[in-house]
Amino acid sequence: MKLWCYNSDTSKTLIVYKDDTLNFQILDCVWIVNTSRKDIQTLFNNMIFYEDNNVVQALKFKKVVRICYYYGLNSGGVWTSAHKKILGRPERIEDQRLQAES
Repeated sequence: MKLWCYNSDTSKTLIVYKDDTLNFQILDCVWIVNTSRKDIQTLFNNMIFYEDNNVVQALKFKKVVRICYYYGLNSGGVWTSAHKKILGRPERIEDQRLQAES
């Protein structure tokens, strides 16, 4: 990867590869979860470039990358109830009902 940056003209993050033949644009920062573990590691290890007036939007992308990196969330990962507990999300109502019955 050559660089990644937030483009305020399109409101997307642009990921530019070394040979400039294949570039990706990500509209929503949540889409980063759908990338591979290697891609998330690469994004984590590289700074995102942005203009000063776009700091909030750009750092949202970086924050999602950090969450994916530290919790192992990626396209190859499997979500378990342990992830929900780590992220502070409540279990589904059916899961709570089954636990109460047992």
